[in-house]
Amino acid sequence: MNMDEQTNQTQPNQNQDKNTNLNDEMQNQLKRALADYANLQKRYEKEKEEVIKFSTELLLMQMINIIDGFEMTFNQMQKLLEKNGFTKKYANVGDKFDAAWMEAVESDGNGDLVVEVYAPAYNLHEKIIRPAKVKVGKENK
Repeated sequence: MNMDEQTNQTQPNQNQDKNTNLNDEMQNQLKRALADYANLQKRYEKEKEEVIKFSTELLLMQMINIIDGFEMTFNQMQKLLEKNGFTKKYANVGDKFDAAWMEAVESDGNGDLVVEVYAPAYNLHEKIIRPAKVKVGKENK
């Protein structure tokens, strides 16, 4: 084999190696681009969720003072009512039903124990204005 034949045979091998390397490099770039795109989509979805999650923050920030005002007014009103003899009396689950200050709004038909409390009783001095609203039944064992 002469020199020209050897050169002609090695040149296609070199071109094939260059093409293989170029193909590998392009595949790697494509994989990186696809991974970057997938990461960008995930980041976009996360940011979108955050925007939705906290979209009411500005409204709530503006309402905080109003809420505080309601709480202060309610507390002042409650103290004023208590000062004038208006109080709440709470029934507890497990208490024996007392018709003097409780109203059974629901019953399972058996037993005389409070199994659920719906609302407290309200008193004016010693007088029951509204009885506690309860469910009466057997003790759960």
